[in-house]
Amino acid sequence: MECLEVLDYKEELERARSSYEEQMVRKVKFDAKIESWRSKVMKSEQTGAPLSRKSSRTHAKRSRGSSSVSLAVAKKKEQLALAQLKTKQVLHEQELKRKMSELQYAKEIIEAQMEGERAAISLNVYEEVRGWQDSSSSVHDYKKRLEELVLEDANVGENHEVFDVKTNI
Repeated sequence: MECLEVLDYKEELERARSSYEEQMVRKVKFDAKIESWRSKVMKSEQTGAPLSRKSSRTHAKRSRGSSSVSLAVAKKKEQLALAQLKTKQVLHEQELKRKMSELQYAKEIIEAQMEGERAAISLNVYEEVRGWQDSSSSVHDYKKRLEELVLEDANVGENHEVFDVKTNI
C-alpha cells in the first residue's frame, strides 16, 4: 500500500470511531430518557396519581408504540426460536442419516462375510462329497457328515442359514 492509502485508511478509521462514539453517547442519552419516562409512568401507576393531560396523551401514544414494538419483538423472538428448532431438526436429521449410512455399511460387510462363509461351507461339502465318492462311502454316511458340517457351521455365526439335510440326494 502506498503512504496516501494508509493515511486515507487511518482517517476513515478515525471517522468511523468518532461516529461510533457519538452514536453510543446518543444511545445512552436516549436510553436514560426512556428509563426516566418509564419510571414516571410506573410511579404514577403505583400511586394512582393521574398523569397530566399532556403526559396522558404521551403515555397513550407511547403505549400504542410500545405495543407495536412489543409485537415486533415477540415476532422476532418467535422467528429466532423457530430458526433454532429448524437448526436442531436439521442436525438431528444429519445425525440419523450418518447413523443409517454406518448401519448400511455394517450390513453390507456382514452380508459379504456371510457370503464368504457360505462359499466356504459349500466348498467343504463339495470336497467331502468328492472324497466320499472316491472312497465309495455310503449315502447314509454322506448325509450324516453333511448334517454335522451344517450344524458346525451354524454354530459359528448366529445368522447362518440352516440347510435341509433330510432331502433326498
